[in-house]
Amino acid sequence: MEKEIPETSIDVTCPDCGAVRREANFDSTQESADRTAFKAIYSKSELRPDRKDIRLLTLLAGTFNDEIQCQLHTVSLNYDPPFTALSYCWGDAKSRGNITVNGHQVSVTESLEVALRYMRHQEEHLQVWADAICINQSNRAEKSVQVAMMGDIYAQASLVWIWLGKPADNSNVAMDFIRSATEINLDDPNFGVTPVVWLAVKTLFLRQWFQRLWVIQEALLSRKATLNCGFEAADFQCVVRIKELQTEYLTVPRDPRLAPLRSSLTSAFDMLLLNWDRLRGSISKGHISIKEVIDCTGQAKCSMQVDKIYGIMNICNTQDRQNIQIDYERCTRCLVLKVAKYNFRKFEMYGPLSVLQTHQVNKDLLLPSWVPDYVKYDYENHFVVPTSSEECVPFRAAAHNAAWVSLGLAEFLDMTWFLESCVPAQNLEVLREHVGLQNVTRVIFPQISSLNSIGLVLEDEGIDDTLILPGLIVDVVSSVHPAPDIALYTGPDMEIDAKTKQNRREDMAAECRKWRNHIRSALPASKNPYHTLSGREEAFWRTIIADRDLIWRGPFTAEEFASRFEALLGNGDRANEPSQISLGFRGIFKRFSGFATPPSGF
Repeated sequence: MEKEIPETSIDVTCPDCGAVRREANFDSTQESADRTAFKAIYSKSELRPDRKDIRLLTLLAGTFNDEIQCQLHTVSLNYDPPFTALSYCWGDAKSRGNITVNGHQVSVTESLEVALRYMRHQEEHLQVWADAICINQSNRAEKSVQVAMMGDIYAQASLVWIWLGKPADNSNVAMDFIRSATEINLDDPNFGVTPVVWLAVKTLFLRQWFQRLWVIQEALLSRKATLNCGFEAADFQCVVRIKELQTEYLTVPRDPRLAPLRSSLTSAFDMLLLNWDRLRGSISKGHISIKEVIDCTGQAKCSMQVDKIYGIMNICNTQDRQNIQIDYERCTRCLVLKVAKYNFRKFEMYGPLSVLQTHQVNKDLLLPSWVPDYVKYDYENHFVVPTSSEECVPFRAAAHNAAWVSLGLAEFLDMTWFLESCVPAQNLEVLREHVGLQNVTRVIFPQISSLNSIGLVLEDEGIDDTLILPGLIVDVVSSVHPAPDIALYTGPDMEIDAKTKQNRREDMAAECRKWRNHIRSALPASKNPYHTLSGREEAFWRTIIADRDLIWRGPFTAEEFASRFEALLGNGDRANEPSQISLGFRGIFKRFSGFATPPSGF
């Protein structure tokens, strides 16, 4: 009998643009016997979305080396069934292992097979939810519904069991240290960290689980989560505490006994871990927006481009989930456009351009210039996204608003006339009710001042690649310099890590020196709205920090930043203070992030 050969790809039509694309066929990764077995298994466990049905895997008890035996059955989340949700990385699709489900032997990824082996109990059966088995991955309609329910699945699980993999690279040492994290006090003179221990922790943080996107929602939404490596386990809150300890050390330089902590823990979880409790609280209140989640998950990876959006939707508030619904028929470009337009319209009052702004280059998709490539792997966190109206404060590049006033416009301090002429009366009334008359300009004015919120038009659905906006010609751009781009080092070698950071600082300083030399020599004095050379240079460094006081390792004022900036450029009394050189530029990144720290590698 001739062996059945499945199609390696199938045609998929986008419901938005009608474009037809070829995509990998999930069934093509399975042997014929596996496909037949899975069809038989799923045919007896149909899901009803109206009942919030999911499938659970009963992992039968057995010793470590026993064959893995499971029973797949359907339950409703409406009845709050007890189960353990597995959080893991699928791993290499070519590395396979066998398990038995409902009497059928099926092939699964080795990563899943090993995880089930380690989590199995010897005497009691265990109810498990594992996406690769519990969702029919070849059924796009079912997959769209079940993926949209994953937030409820991980939130209702009795335990989220996080699987890092088999023990290796001193992982037992790392897990011991992580378990002790909640009891560590950096001020205790008897406490110290050896390079061996910290290297083990750094290496553990480099495991694939910490780099993936899907697992972020799985951990954030959990009631309780444990980290598992081999047979070693630790409460996930200990992982959060590890990152807090390192930040405490970096914020206030400590005793040499803690010196290994200077070497960063690099993962896609960096910004999340530092704000873990705040984020969990905001999620429970429904306050997290899609633009905030995108901003902090740019470094996380996933196999399918659309999952850069779909993989975070369950963290987002109800309004966002209703407007950006999961649909695996939709093409990636239409999804990205949909998110950009949604952000544009949702945050129009606070300044729509601010939620579209990035400094990305080499976008992977053929997108309009004004649309951020939300699905691009973004190792530098390029998205410049204010997380709330409180993040929007009046911007001015020069002291006393000299340049603005020279254009014949009113000073920033009193822009009521400007608001009343540009903002619909009903919108102003709503603002006055919620924030008070005195605060209206502080909430809305930053965008009004740069003319970002006046008369912006998004073309109709048929030609929505075009964004039309009026403006005021203030000046002409004479040159543009790309930001320095030395990739972050993510390996465990502390010496290479330190050298890479130094190179990044030196490159940034060199570019800033070029920038300042340009404004000193290439710009004509007759066209200087700041009146003096010193005024123009002051505008230069104030622009970098948006003329705001900084809180990183501070607080310190905008004026105090000037000396730190000079130190970065190798000038002034503090030029030989390397620790101070990094302070100012770390603060820069705080201005463009909704979180408490800049990228850890800078």
